[in-house]
Amino acid sequence: MALLLKIKDNHALLVCDPDGCSLPLTILLSLDEVTRYFEARCHSLADYEDKNIPKYHLTSKSPLWDPSNSLYSLQVVYMVNFRGL
Repeated sequence: MALLLKIKDNHALLVCDPDGCSLPLTILLSLDEVTRYFEARCHSLADYEDKNIPKYHLTSKSPLWDPSNSLYSLQVVYMVNFRGL
């Protein structure tokens, strides 16, 4: 499960290990207009099979998200005031 947090003036995901074996992972998000993102890469098979590397699941069961839907930009507009805060 991932939570969206506001850390100082940045946003981040706080991802908890479902098995409780590792500390929560904090992923700082970048911003491009209304889209928040983080850089990622495909893992190698060796990374995936390495028992010493913690595994975090970032896929949410819901809601379905379509980044091209203008509804998300409208929601951001209504969440900020005239100063953009």
